[in-house]
Amino acid sequence: MSKGSWFEKLQIALVGTVLFVVCVTSINSTFEGYYSFYYEQGNYTEFFLSKITRRISASLPFRFFTSYTGFNTGYGFFAPNVSSDFLFVFKFYNRAGDLDKIIDHVPFRTKEASLRFRSISNMYLAKLKDSSHTNYDERYAKYLDIILKQISKYVKQSVALDAPKMETSLYLFDYPSIEAFGRGKKEKLYLVKRL
Repeated sequence: MSKGSWFEKLQIALVGTVLFVVCVTSINSTFEGYYSFYYEQGNYTEFFLSKITRRISASLPFRFFTSYTGFNTGYGFFAPNVSSDFLFVFKFYNRAGDLDKIIDHVPFRTKEASLRFRSISNMYLAKLKDSSHTNYDERYAKYLDIILKQISKYVKQSVALDAPKMETSLYLFDYPSIEAFGRGKKEKLYLVKRL
């Protein structure tokens, strides 16, 4: 076997491994998001592809590789997903108490940061559960509030306005079904959290 053919086979094996990891991670995270969103109580029959990817993802070599390479962060930013349905709105008020400026995005310096940030919204799905819910975690809810405060602080520093008051609101888009949209129904905004 020549050196060139050995090197080509190694390259194909490495590319194949990376593609396999990407596919398994993407499929597994898609099923996890779907089941946790639509079947909170866990009363569902798991699809066989979900079982396979979950078992592969849970294996020690796979977890080791994905955690140290960053592959376990998911690939939802390549297409519209649940996390893109959240909207951050920042309102700045002047000293007289009048609305001075509204920003409906976090002003990042790079496109990559903006794309990565969209996946953080997935965490805020936990905010939709009330305190009477069996899986509600008050500490996690407080943790999400801290993150929202840090985002607000970053936005205020980035905008650099001399605004004494800033209000941060996190909304969730509720899109109508195709039939309802055909009848003229529009999307709604639901307030999740306001600081």
